[in-house]
Amino acid sequence: MSSQGQSVTLCATSIFDKLGGVQTYMRLLIRALGDSGRLAQVISYHDSLKDERALDWAQVYEFDYFGANSSSALFASELIRSDLHSDFLLLGHLSLVPAGWLLAEVLGQASDWGVVLHGVEAWEAQPATRQLAFDSRPLFISTTEYTAREFASTNNLANPRSGLLPLAIEPGRFEERCAEARTPEASLRILTVGRLGVGEQYKGVDHMIHAVNQAHAEGVDVEYIVIGDGKDRQRLETIVKDVDAGDVVEFLGHVSDRRLIEEFERADVFAMPSSGEGFGLVYLEAMHYGLPLIASPEGGASHVIRDQVNGLEVQYGDVRELANAIIDLQDSDVRLRLSRGAKHDVEERFSFERFREDLLRILDSGIQAAGDNLHG
Repeated sequence: MSSQGQSVTLCATSIFDKLGGVQTYMRLLIRALGDSGRLAQVISYHDSLKDERALDWAQVYEFDYFGANSSSALFASELIRSDLHSDFLLLGHLSLVPAGWLLAEVLGQASDWGVVLHGVEAWEAQPATRQLAFDSRPLFISTTEYTAREFASTNNLANPRSGLLPLAIEPGRFEERCAEARTPEASLRILTVGRLGVGEQYKGVDHMIHAVNQAHAEGVDVEYIVIGDGKDRQRLETIVKDVDAGDVVEFLGHVSDRRLIEEFERADVFAMPSSGEGFGLVYLEAMHYGLPLIASPEGGASHVIRDQVNGLEVQYGDVRELANAIIDLQDSDVRLRLSRGAKHDVEERFSFERFREDLLRILDSGIQAAGDNLHG
């Protein structure tokens, strides 16, 4: 059975209603499938039926669109009502597995189906309703090797059908910038961008505060800029006061896209020594601007950071090691080498073109395998 012309229905939790790695991934899927003429339909749980951006994209990429506006009843009725007109049903999140299994296996509205594994939610044992669906051997598309391994191990899946498809920089998201290390006019400027929620203390901002303070005490002229907001910000600001680091640490809170771009352009280094990233889209955004990374080889970040190639790898929670990394990055030659490595990586390993090629290869091989199995 030829894979040419095989069409895909994408079922997502959200696409345009908020910013985030999952939403970016959904838009990348739409672009890639739309460019290839393979996208038949998009159904979103949270997005509105009248979302102007979704409707514009539906016209450009020529797919049918339905947005349930966070209504479970509307979402379920649309899934049951619609004739998917596609060969493959791609679920954008694990939470959609029961619905996908019902459509593909029970109602027969698609000849095959699969689901995207983004990160943290895939590292845990899945509920019985999802485990039952896994018996039909769907195609699992993982953003990192770490997530693929954790998912298979935790859920006792032997030799699952799977493919690796990392995130990429969304076309047009940021302006171009040459990978040339900026010579600090005043101080080494280190940037962190991320939510500061109580449940996201694993990002290591507190460790960075202590490390920056240590490096500063040892003679490094350094600034640490934190973009993002949340209920953990007060605790972090208290740490800054306790260690008397107010002169070197600044919280900007939530900023506009324009200001975010300006901060990427002003920065010398991007730091997020996290232990729990599913992937960490912000790493790619920083690398797009040629910023060397300071990151921990934990979770999905281990797929991005390459020690001494695109940044410096530090063990999670090791403040002394973080301070040493900051000290090493004072050297403009070190920064320039890592800056060029970061820019090269984002262009070669995490480009949209590579994302599109890998997606089509994974889908074609996965659908072909399913067809072979069905036809003996």
